[in-house]
Amino acid sequence: MAEIINLVNSMAPFLLLGFLLAGIMHAFIPGSLYQRHFGQPTFKSVGYATLLAIPLPLCSCGVIPTAMSLRREGASRGAVISFLIATPQTGVDSILATYSMMGLPFAILRPIAALVTALFGGQLANVIERNSSLKDERPKSVSNMSDTTDHPKGFFQKIGVALRYAYVDMMEDIGKWLAVGLIIAGLITVYVPDSFFQQFAGNSFLSILIVLLFAIPMYLCATGSIPIAIALMLKGLTPGAALVLLMAGPAVNVASMLVIQRVMGTRTLMIYIGSIVGGSILFALGVDYLFPRELFINPLVENSVCNHGGPSIFQWICTGFLTLLLINAMIRRFLMTKKCSCQTAGAGAANCSLSAPASVFVIEGMKCNHCKANAEKAMQGVAGVKQVDIDLAAGTATLQGNYDAEEVIAAVEGIGFKVNREKSKIVVAAADAYTLYIEGMKCNHCKANAEKIIQTVTGVQHVEIDLAAGSATIQGQFDMEEVISAVESIGFKVNREKSDRCTAVQPRALHIQGMKCNHCKANAEKIIRTVPGVENVEVDLASATAYIQGNFDMAEVISAVESIGFKADAPSCAACAVTPTHELHIEGMKCNHCKANAEKIIRTVPGVENVEVDLASATAYIQGNFEMQEVIDAVESIGFKVKQ
Repeated sequence: MAEIINLVNSMAPFLLLGFLLAGIMHAFIPGSLYQRHFGQPTFKSVGYATLLAIPLPLCSCGVIPTAMSLRREGASRGAVISFLIATPQTGVDSILATYSMMGLPFAILRPIAALVTALFGGQLANVIERNSSLKDERPKSVSNMSDTTDHPKGFFQKIGVALRYAYVDMMEDIGKWLAVGLIIAGLITVYVPDSFFQQFAGNSFLSILIVLLFAIPMYLCATGSIPIAIALMLKGLTPGAALVLLMAGPAVNVASMLVIQRVMGTRTLMIYIGSIVGGSILFALGVDYLFPRELFINPLVENSVCNHGGPSIFQWICTGFLTLLLINAMIRRFLMTKKCSCQTAGAGAANCSLSAPASVFVIEGMKCNHCKANAEKAMQGVAGVKQVDIDLAAGTATLQGNYDAEEVIAAVEGIGFKVNREKSKIVVAAADAYTLYIEGMKCNHCKANAEKIIQTVTGVQHVEIDLAAGSATIQGQFDMEEVISAVESIGFKVNREKSDRCTAVQPRALHIQGMKCNHCKANAEKIIRTVPGVENVEVDLASATAYIQGNFDMAEVISAVESIGFKADAPSCAACAVTPTHELHIEGMKCNHCKANAEKIIRTVPGVENVEVDLASATAYIQGNFEMQEVIDAVESIGFKVKQ
């Protein structure tokens, strides 16, 4: 324990200074600067990428989505590889920490090694790309994903952003790994005998290979690797082998290798690994055979002697502050939960939408706030996505809006993450929901079997079974007869008379006054669903209208809505008859993005109360009192053609 405390006392002042400089860079240098000079497959772009990457305080997990997003924005393969190699090896924080604990020689050597290996790897990738068929399809950019922060304009606002990034966000990102590194260093110091590494003292190459064997698959951040390297050197490991740990440990691990192979190909992965491994071995051999060992060992001994005299008051203050920051980071990351602003700010919080029904995507590979920010940017660039809320600790993203889930998954996996489809809960538009009454389900095992067989039917996007009601709510574009056949093939029976939504029932509209935010919308939908006979409800906040499906008494719905403080009135007739539906055949729609655009433009026509587009039949079902020619003009104004 004493060894760990001594290490922290020595590193704390420099760590705090390094974090501050990293925060200043983050707040004052826009992310677009890093994209502007990376486009051409030239040595110049590789050089820019390397020089800009070296001071960036990104760990090996945070650099992956950042680099992948740069690739999407048009950066050359060589620039991306050099960025991937140089960034995790160094940063302003790790350079200062290296100087404080390992002395000036190592502090100079680390960025030089990162520079040389990154330039070599990046240029090699460019040469191979120019002289071979190594040309991949770059995904189209959906947003400026590299610039993951909206930079404030005012100087003092930027200072606030810098401090938060330095002492909150970065602590959340690397705090755990820094603590792990310190603990490992302490365990090595206490439990590894001094004679263990002495047997390798005369064989520098063997020492290097042993360190590589453990460093490559491990996850280490540039700062967290320092105490481990110090502990190994004090036990007799060569300075060159310690340098290998400082280079290969942060720069490469299993996760980064898998992502690079999937996104950029096996040959690029080989260039990436070869540059880091080959460069670290060459630099390590140079350190061991060209420089005196004392040049690197003496600063460690001097630090050890200084520690015996006891840390200064300033060091203790820095250590205490660093400890508080680490505790705060752990609390924020693993214990704090987010609350909907409607719960704290009342119904007037118009921007809140966390209470609305949403899809939850389980994303694998997010390790830090940089990963989180890149994932948010990627998903926000998908057409129809209104809000993204990522829980980093749980590895989940909650999305709201009218979007294509496949486009979201493609955007996330396009920057190196993986979406777990089995664990994700994807909710599609309620307007495409159908209710099927199933007889014979008795337990959760029956429920699971029914859900599983329904999901095998082509076009089914989502299914949810209410065991108590004996009903299945199914969403998507599918053949209902195929669903019924599938359900009955495993021994259940479908009640066709009760399943009155085997064909879509057009909704009845209800105007609701007083809704201010999505929390209000969710409350209105919830209370309407309690009315007997209501099968489905979708509230459009912009038009203050609820579209309700089922066989129900509209007067009961109005009474329910007004019981929670809103005012409601059904349009026109007292009998609440269904508004006539008009069909419009639209040519040119190819995907859900086209469908969403068509629905959106039709809703802008005066008098349109509701619209639902069936992509399979290329037909729009429109309700309301409107001029059809205005609808046709609106649809054709965005590039589609209406078939009369």
